[in-house]
Amino acid sequence: MSGIPAALYWPGAAVALSGLLFVSLLPLAREVWRIREPRWIQQGPAGYALLLLGTLFLWRWPAFFVTRPLDPDESQFIAGALTLLHDPMPWRGLEGQTAGPLVYYPLLPLAPLGRMDFLGARVVGCLLIFGTLWFSYRALRAGWGEALARFGILPAACFFALSTHSQFVHYSSEHVSLLLLAVAVAGVLAAMAGDRMPRAWQPGWVGAGAALGAIPFAKLQAVPPAAFLFLVAVIWAGTRRATALRARVAAIGGLLAGLWLVPLIFALLLTLGGSWENFWISYLAQNLFYADHGWVGAPGPQVRRFLFLNSRAFGALLAGSLL
Repeated sequence: MSGIPAALYWPGAAVALSGLLFVSLLPLAREVWRIREPRWIQQGPAGYALLLLGTLFLWRWPAFFVTRPLDPDESQFIAGALTLLHDPMPWRGLEGQTAGPLVYYPLLPLAPLGRMDFLGARVVGCLLIFGTLWFSYRALRAGWGEALARFGILPAACFFALSTHSQFVHYSSEHVSLLLLAVAVAGVLAAMAGDRMPRAWQPGWVGAGAALGAIPFAKLQAVPPAAFLFLVAVIWAGTRRATALRARVAAIGGLLAGLWLVPLIFALLLTLGGSWENFWISYLAQNLFYADHGWVGAPGPQVRRFLFLNSRAFGALLAGSLL
């Protein structure tokens, strides 16, 4: 437990989790019974954010100090970040395989702290998970209010806090993609919630576009949900009949401006570093080759196999998602 007696650590972790459950369920209970919310809920979610972050850290604390890689990718990401310290140009000195450079860059601030190791990487991963939960909470809060927002992210918060399987504890390439998707959802839903057209350069709207545009440089496998979210945002902005055509076009233009921001930055870096060929071969072609072993090669048989051989698991997943 890295210096913390188990007799003190586990009660503290249990208290943090109990507190998170209490502050997540209390607003919903008060709303159901139509009781006025207490002042500490109305004044803002800062205390809730600290409690959420503290719960994540306390329950993941033992895994921080495991001195071996919990997954081979973890070692690769740390080694790649060390390489980028000497040559930060993407796809020039680093072969990221199916992970883009945005998976490696978050580890670079660990270098001045002397923590470019498993502990530092797992702490960064925990912070990325917190960011994902926080922006998911903000998205739900914009659409359905404080009570349902806290209740809505509670299952995900408990899942990430209490998971012990190495695939969910180590620093993963999915962490960055999840955070970017959560940022995009929060920006889009904030505009949709009031059924009002966002201004072209509204920070949340442009930020949503920038997050969507950054996803291909973190994980190509996350592009389909990002593309779907972008399509939903464009359709919503383009079908506001009560809004002038110029305002609709301007709003879509703001989203597109954010969308192209990160790709243009990487295009400049690839040009300066002379890495276009490496980008195509080691990233795009590599991902296509990786996917060709399954879904891309023969999607029909793969889908049928998933549905029929895993019907119970699929049924449980579908029922849980609908609930």
